[in-house]
Amino acid sequence: MRTRILTAACATLMSVGALVGPAIATAQPSLDCSPQALKNRGYFSNQGDGTVSILDLTTNRVVGTIGGFEHPWNVNVNADGTKLYVDDVPVFDLGYANISVVDTCTHAVRKRIPTSGLAIGSAPAHGREVFTAAYIPRELLVLDTARDEVTATYRTTSIPSGVIGDEHGKDLWVTAFPNLVYHIDRRTGVSTESTPIYTAGPAPQQMALSPDGSTLSVADSTGISLIDTATKSIRARVVLPGELSSPAYGGVSPDGRHLWMAYFSGQVAVIDIATGHVRRIHQTGGWGIGVTFSKDGSRVYVPTTPPGTVISPLGIGYAIPAFVKSWRPGGVVRIYDTTTFGEVGEITAGNLPMAVAIPGVVK
Repeated sequence: MRTRILTAACATLMSVGALVGPAIATAQPSLDCSPQALKNRGYFSNQGDGTVSILDLTTNRVVGTIGGFEHPWNVNVNADGTKLYVDDVPVFDLGYANISVVDTCTHAVRKRIPTSGLAIGSAPAHGREVFTAAYIPRELLVLDTARDEVTATYRTTSIPSGVIGDEHGKDLWVTAFPNLVYHIDRRTGVSTESTPIYTAGPAPQQMALSPDGSTLSVADSTGISLIDTATKSIRARVVLPGELSSPAYGGVSPDGRHLWMAYFSGQVAVIDIATGHVRRIHQTGGWGIGVTFSKDGSRVYVPTTPPGTVISPLGIGYAIPAFVKSWRPGGVVRIYDTTTFGEVGEITAGNLPMAVAIPGVVK
């Protein structure tokens, strides 16, 4: 997940502090902690409330809440559903910023891994690693979820705004300010940062890879670049027709055919990954960030704020009030059918829900 609009605002508010905070989140021992039950749960952070919601994927109902976070910007989960990795970034103490490792059964925070400032993570479907772009120290972190340790650190010249990796442990793709996209070969360490791809719009951040790794989708402030990963060139530019829009977060369907994109400007779009043609546009009227597919690929979960809550197409009006928690619009997780493209359900969420994390699903 990638919220590019917050970086400038948060950098000005950074202060250095000790890595301290609540050790235990709200416990709810009545929940089933069997291996099968844990694999059938999803999680999404409500950054405006300092909580993470627990979602029963068989009923699509919220069954619990984990509290005790300062500002949970994003959450990832390992493949067996036993641990969460929460990007916790309090606005007035970015020195505290960390990845909180949470036991999904006891809800205890096992460990906090410092990120030295604003950071946002992603995870491949196998769940063995979490990739994190740490903005202020200009670092990319690779976290091993078996040991809960950083096993590799890549230092960058530019300010990284996002990072994702493939399912085979070979490649990292990085977005950076002001409008850069580049590749790192994990086997050799060779980076193309000095010869990057330039996006047409500013502040690229969120990325999504097609299942076969041939296409990289990159969302910037005004549109989407579809990049051929073999030639490292942009093969299509996608901008919603007839309206001002600002893409936020997307994902490619498991069959590799469609890119689903949530927008800060209040839309959810379905895009043909091969042609860049926009197949469907849903007008949600709310700020949206997050696209996660169900394990069988039949449903997609898209968190948004309620209708009538879009502040600005580019999100500028959102940045500071959201991070100081003065904007409390509520939230909803919308569920869509990936075959018909229709909306088939809604889940009530907290304030400013972020992308849903599901065990065994790329995020």
